[in-house]
Amino acid sequence: MGPLYKVDHEFNSVFDKHALDWDTDQSDVLAFRSGYRSSPTLAWFQNNLQLDTYISYRAVGELLRHYDLTYKNYYYYRNPMTGRWEEGPWDVDHVMTAQSLTNSNNGYLWQAFKAVPALYQEYLNRLRELYQLMFTPEYMFPLLDEKEAFLTEIAAADRWRWDYAPLTNRIGGTTPLELQPAHGDYRSLAERIANTKNWILNRRTELLPMVQDSQMPAAPVLLPVSDTHPDRVVLRAGAFSDPNGNAVFAGSRWMIVESGGDWLFPLWDSGRIEPGTTEVRVPAGILSGGMTYKWRARYGDETNKWGWWSSEGSFTTSVVTPTPTPTPTPTPTPTPTIPPGANHPPQWFLPHLLSYGPTPRNYDRVLRVSAFVVDDFTPSGQLEISLLHQSNTTALLASLSSDGWMSVEVREPGRSVLTFRARDGSGLESDRQLEIVISAPSAVLESAWHFLR
Repeated sequence: MGPLYKVDHEFNSVFDKHALDWDTDQSDVLAFRSGYRSSPTLAWFQNNLQLDTYISYRAVGELLRHYDLTYKNYYYYRNPMTGRWEEGPWDVDHVMTAQSLTNSNNGYLWQAFKAVPALYQEYLNRLRELYQLMFTPEYMFPLLDEKEAFLTEIAAADRWRWDYAPLTNRIGGTTPLELQPAHGDYRSLAERIANTKNWILNRRTELLPMVQDSQMPAAPVLLPVSDTHPDRVVLRAGAFSDPNGNAVFAGSRWMIVESGGDWLFPLWDSGRIEPGTTEVRVPAGILSGGMTYKWRARYGDETNKWGWWSSEGSFTTSVVTPTPTPTPTPTPTPTPTIPPGANHPPQWFLPHLLSYGPTPRNYDRVLRVSAFVVDDFTPSGQLEISLLHQSNTTALLASLSSDGWMSVEVREPGRSVLTFRARDGSGLESDRQLEIVISAPSAVLESAWHFLR
């Protein structure tokens, strides 16, 4: 994990570094600060800042009016996996209030970011997307209602603590508050929730001029899905339309959610398709049969302005009856033909390969080895069967009972080769090897003709 720097003020010569006690070096963050205070280019930002998370972070801050991000009140973190910097808040007491600062233009990093037109356009695209998909009464109000139901009891106790607790009067006197019942400095949770909902509605109105753009492409008009087979669904939308008249259809993007799903966490997101297309086929395996899905589309032009997402469309996939897998006809064990009067060693018909699942467990008396050997004079029940060798006891430990039954202790995935010997009544011997594979059944060759589950 990389170090975390708390920025109390950008003008400080050093920052508060959260890392191992012995690690006091701050050359990395100081170099980062120097970089974004030196008119950085697009390439500099791409190499040094985790742009996707930073853009979303600033967009959410704008929606929630988190303007207390001036020259302080945030963390810098350098991700050791990517080598790029990320920013996160640590002072959020002015979020979603009217007490915030008047704008969000402060901070050297943010000012440098906005000075690169391509980056600022990406920010506006993301802000518009979150404004439409997340920062709405339909999305936010149920979340607030859920929190209210969860916090009602504890919030009432907390309000009582601050309104009636024996603390010195905050106005400046010495009278304990418990002597002033129903002091009323704090509002109920229900009132706070209602005020927050009103704040969201007002904030949406304030933000509308910022997320609107007279030059961005129009939202696509969705067309019906022609094939509802879950592996053949093609999403289609109407022609690209841009107020410029001569704009280029540079990109399209498509999303699918399950009915009742969250657009911020789609089941499938095509990502940006460049150049744009008015239809796209959903990859096989994404959708299930007999399910209802919702979908949207969005268009972008050659200036990287992306318009509103379309309204929601929906479709129901057809129920697909799976094709039954034919059951193979088992190959009968051949019966050897022994010429009259001959005396041969025992003949083996033991399978070449056995397969077990990878889960460690004991298989007791799973294979009667003595049933897979015959002799021209000695009955199978009187043959002497022995286990001579096993190659990998770390993966598997086999044992053989006196009546010819094999038991197996599966320990871990792997392979083990067992060698068995059969001796008939006349003392003639014959050896046979058996390979055992411990793996998922799908990893076993189809040519393996004997399986144990």
